Formats: sequence, C-alpha cells, structure tokens
Amino acid sequence: MLRRRRLTGTERNFVENVIYRAHSDNSLGTNWKKPSRNRPVMQRKLESTDAELVKAACAGDVESFRQLFERHYSLAVAIGRSRLSDRHLAEDAAQEAFAQVCQRLPSLRDPNRFPEWLGTICRRTASRMARRNRNGQSIAQEPESPRADEAANRQVHEAIMCLPLAAREVVQMHYFGGLTYDEIAAALGTTPQAVHGRLQRARRALGQWLAKQD
Repeated sequence: MLRRRRLTGTERNFVENVIYRAHSDNSLGTNWKKPSRNRPVMQRKLESTDAELVKAACAGDVESFRQLFERHYSLAVAIGRSRLSDRHLAEDAAQEAFAQVCQRLPSLRDPNRFPEWLGTICRRTASRMARRNRNGQSIAQEPESPRADEAANRQVHEAIMCLPLAAREVVQMHYFGGLTYDEIAAALGTTPQAVHGRLQRARRALGQWLAKQD
C-alpha cells in the first residue's frame, strides 16, 4: 500500500499556491471542486490509485493533486538529491517539478505511469538546477542524519556521489527516501527484482569505496 506523507506548513502553502496558479490560468480545467468540510476527504482518498487521483485532479479535484504531492514528494526529493549536493536544493527541485506537474498533468497519456512520468520531470528539473549551480559558489555538505557522526556521514555522502547516477538514484530512494522496492520499480519503469539487483551492486561499490578510505 502506498503511504501518505503529512505535509509541513511550508509544503502545504506551496501546494495551495500551485493550485491557485493552475486555477488562475485554467491549467487543470474550470470546475475546481472544493473539499467538503463535512466529509473526511483525505481519508476517503487514501486508498485511491495514482491513476484515479490523476483523473480526479485533471477534473479539478484539489485534494487529489494534494494527495499525489503527499504520496510522491519523497520520491521527487530523492531524485533531486542524487543530482544535487544539497538537501535544500533537492527540495527546491522537487517543488519546482511538482509545479510543472500541476501545469502539465492533462498531457499525461497513461495515468498509471504517473510515478515514472514524475521521475522524468524531476530528473530534468534537478539536472537543470545542477547546471545553474555548477559555476556558482559551492554549497557545504549536510549530514543526512543529525544523530550520525558528521565526518563519517560526509564520507558516506561522498561515496554515494561517486556511484553511477542510476545507482545513486536507487540508494537515495530506498535508504534516504524510504521507498519500497515496488515504489522504486514504478518510478523507474522496471521490476522490484531489478531494483534489488541495483541496490546490491550499489552496496558492494559503496563498501569497496569506503574500504579504500580506511
């Protein structure tokens, strides 16, 4: 079952602004449906598939787009993190990608492939941001976890950034984004078995890189 991620205040404001802009320029249609105060809309939609949410969002259902954002935000950040050296930049890339998703959602031909389609948009957005920042001031690395030793954590991050791009993606998605094999497979257009194999090879490569540093 796909998990729902609760939005922070900042993220909720972002979604509201994206929806407002889409409504203003008629990106998703004219008949936006405001959620009823008398019905648990989010609970009712928790079990909806991506395809159902995409179709409802294209018909103007605000809560369906919000649910897509909550469900796939971790995926978007993980893809951004595999290309950008800073977590905050990765979050900026994820939000910029979702802004594009809101504008372009009606162009998605197969709603069942929403995670894969989102992943493509996220990669392009993060790569564009990486190019913009390549010649700018370098950004200090941040520890992934405040409980980990900073030096060791930085070493792990350096090792991850030395992996091939495809391997960096699956590592970020699984270990830092918390995505399951099935969720990663949907985003990459592959199988859970293939994801498992990629993670195994990535772990071996990380172990070899870290062993050389000792």
